[in-house]
Amino acid sequence: MMKFETVKSLILIILIGTSLLLTFGIWTYQPNDRELDNAELVNEVNIGGSEERRSTMIQPNTIIFHYYDQHLGFNDPASQHELFEELQTWEMDNFEVIDTEVDRDRENYEVELIFPEDIPMEMTPRLFSMEEESEDMPSWSFNQMYITFDQDAVALKATFLSIDGRRQAHAVMTNSEQYNELWSQISGRENLSEFIMMDEGDRPVYFPSDPVKMTHHSFSVTHIAPDMLVGALFPSPSIVNRSVSPNRNMGGSYYTDGVRELNVDQAGNTMEFYNPATTDYPRMSMSELMRISISNINDHWGWTGTYNLMEMDRAMNRISYQMYYNGYPVFNDFQMTDIVQEWRNQNLHRYDRPLFRLNNSLGSDEMEIMSGEVLYRELLDSKYNLANISDIRVGYELIYPETDLNDYVNLEPGWFMNYNGSWQEIQLKAEDSLIQGGN
Repeated sequence: MMKFETVKSLILIILIGTSLLLTFGIWTYQPNDRELDNAELVNEVNIGGSEERRSTMIQPNTIIFHYYDQHLGFNDPASQHELFEELQTWEMDNFEVIDTEVDRDRENYEVELIFPEDIPMEMTPRLFSMEEESEDMPSWSFNQMYITFDQDAVALKATFLSIDGRRQAHAVMTNSEQYNELWSQISGRENLSEFIMMDEGDRPVYFPSDPVKMTHHSFSVTHIAPDMLVGALFPSPSIVNRSVSPNRNMGGSYYTDGVRELNVDQAGNTMEFYNPATTDYPRMSMSELMRISISNINDHWGWTGTYNLMEMDRAMNRISYQMYYNGYPVFNDFQMTDIVQEWRNQNLHRYDRPLFRLNNSLGSDEMEIMSGEVLYRELLDSKYNLANISDIRVGYELIYPETDLNDYVNLEPGWFMNYNGSWQEIQLKAEDSLIQGGN
């Protein structure tokens, strides 16, 4: 009997000991699969922005109303944005594709939408209210879209023109209220003013003829902590080391896990992320590149302001988005207003972006910039080759004042052009001022 009690005691001691060892193991266990844990961490990163969709990131640069030989555009870009948003909801039916060698005839009354980048037809069901599936769309792209008026049927016809001009796709909008709304816009010139057509290049460039009333703004800014991006961009943030950036152009902080690297400029305004990848990679379609890029930025709530698609380079799988304010594009010589990504084999290869967002207004002044009519005359007499100008826009230049404080920026109104494929402020003769007057 005594031996039996002894055996029970030994078994109880062993069970208690085993339980303690298992409990200790659970408390101290750390899984080897760190990337799995950090994949969940990426979804939790929020740098204070918003989420977007492909349909909201693509906006036309210009909407032009052609009225016989006159060209009209919106006085306020916000009105143009509202019309395009409304147009995206109008139902398009009777879709058909036409291959033709004949140039498209311009009608007396029509609306032209000009996009900043070539849009694949497969994306039109995502941009507009169409019953067709992406797989049913033709393989070519467009950057011009026309809406014409069928007065007999009281219907609108949308025409998508291929880049080479040899193919067209048509769809019909049969809602009479939408027809009357657009007809009232073009015939009554509501919120419209005359635009100049400059046709020295491959395709016409349109910009406002009259002086443009603009507002100079000053804003306080909120900076984004680079450590937050470390959590979003590195699979194992715990092994990332921080030091002084070896990049002389940056001169700020440098983060690396031994493979990937993140450079932050000295003022903490911009970052450059680089992930080495194979040079052998397939080209991505525009639709897929936009999808994966927007999804990646959404993962850390990275749209810290209003951004629209600016351009794409399919050879490099590169996509760029530009900052906008009140409907106007915002430019900067140091790419402080651009979000740029490159992808390799479904992996993020490069990611450059600003590390600040506009906060509270510190003041504003109204002014009037040079009229497009005067600007055109000056360009004709300038050093610029007008055939190399593919677009002219009214916009803002973002300027950081040269002070020790890094807490506010100015938005300076001006004229900007896409010259030889890159945007720059239009610089005329020294005695000519782009500012005609104001406060």
